[in-house]
Amino acid sequence: MQVNPDQREQLLHDLRAIRRAMWRDMLIGMSEHLETQDLSFIQFATLIFLEAEGETSVTDVAAALGRSLATTSRLVDGLVQRGLAHRQEDATDRRVRRVRLSTEGQKLITALEQAR
Repeated sequence: MQVNPDQREQLLHDLRAIRRAMWRDMLIGMSEHLETQDLSFIQFATLIFLEAEGETSVTDVAAALGRSLATTSRLVDGLVQRGLAHRQEDATDRRVRRVRLSTEGQKLITALEQAR
């Protein structure tokens, strides 16, 4: 299918408008639900990352979030204390800490998705 330059520009404009509307609705809607759970966006992003990745190292979480290892370690500590994640030593390297989503963390993600 051949698209002329004017149609292409209009399509790009419309796609940008749709993307902005989706981001706006998602961010505003999620902020309300996250607030009721006393959860920050970065904490929620961490839970979503863990859901997608399964068990991973705290170092990998830090890299994915663009945060320092120390900051990410404190973030994971908070999620572990709330029962939303589990952390343990790596079986082959005691210096490495592995983290994964807990059942409660999965339930929270599901509840927030359904509320949205």
